Amino acid sequence: MASEAFAQVVPSMSVKQVRQGEQFLARFAMRTIGKTVLSANATLPCEIEVEEPRGWHIMIGYMGHIEVAFDRSSVELCGGRNALLMPDVRRTRHNARQSVIVASLDEQRLLDTVDIIAGRDPGTSRLEQNYRELDLRCGRELYPALQRLCALVDATASDPHCAELLGLEDVFYRWIAISLDCQDADKRSLRNDAPDTRRLDVVCDLIRSIPEHPITLTEMERISGMSARALQYAFKARFDCSPMEWQRQERIQAARKLLISAGPNETITSIAYSLGYSSSAAFATQYKHYFGESPSATLAMAA
Repeated sequence: MASEAFAQVVPSMSVKQVRQGEQFLARFAMRTIGKTVLSANATLPCEIEVEEPRGWHIMIGYMGHIEVAFDRSSVELCGGRNALLMPDVRRTRHNARQSVIVASLDEQRLLDTVDIIAGRDPGTSRLEQNYRELDLRCGRELYPALQRLCALVDATASDPHCAELLGLEDVFYRWIAISLDCQDADKRSLRNDAPDTRRLDVVCDLIRSIPEHPITLTEMERISGMSARALQYAFKARFDCSPMEWQRQERIQAARKLLISAGPNETITSIAYSLGYSSSAAFATQYKHYFGESPSATLAMAA
C-alpha cells in the first residue's frame, strides 16, 4: 500500500526495509495543481528505494532528517533547511522520523521558468544530469513562502479551478526557480548586474505610449524578458523607485499635461477616465499627493 502511494509521484519508489522490531507506519496526502502532483508523506524510520524515477523530481524536507544516498555520494535532508532537485538517477532514502514533500516536474517548464526568473533569453538554461542541493536558508523567506503555498494548495484542494485561477502551479515552479537562482552567485541578480538599458527602454516607451492602459509587473516581465527582481533593480538604479511607482508617476504627469492644455469642454472626470482611472475621486487624491494641489486648481490656472 505504501509503495503504491509513493509510486504515484515517483515511479518504482518502494519501501525496502524497516528497523527490526518496528512496524512501518506512513501517512500520505496527495494534491494536484494543474499537471503537477504533490505528495506530502510522513513515515517512521525505514529505507525507501527508487530504482527508475523516470524524470525530474524535487524533495523538500518538512520535518525531521533524511539521508538520501546516490551511487557515490549522499545528502542529509533536514526540515526547513534544504531541498533536493533530482534527475532520473537511482537513489535510496534512509529515513528517521520525518515528513517530506515530493513532486514530479516538467523539465522544460522548469527551464523556461528559470530563464524568466534569472532574466535570460528563453532556451538559455540547462539542467545538469545530477542532483542539486538547494539551501533554503539563502533566502530568508524561501521556506515560509513554501509553507504559505502549501496552505493555499490545501485550501483549494476541493476546487481545482480556484487553484488554476490563483496560478498555484506556476507559483510552485517559480519557487523552485528562485531557490535555484539563490544558489548561484554568478547569475543575474540585483547584487552584481547592471540593468539592461535596452530592455528597460522598451518597457518605459510602452508605458509612456499608453498611459490609459497601465500594465502589470508580469506583463513588464514578458515584454522585457527581465525577471521581476531584475526589473526592480533596473528601475531603482535609474529612477530610484519601483516599476509600478514609476508607471504611476508617468500616468499622473500625463494627466497634468492634459489638465494644463484642457479645452473649455473638458472636465476633470473626462480626463481621469481617458487615462484609465476608475473614479475621479481616486484620481484627485493621487494627483494632490504628487503635486500638492487639486486637479481643479490646476485646471483653473490653465483656463
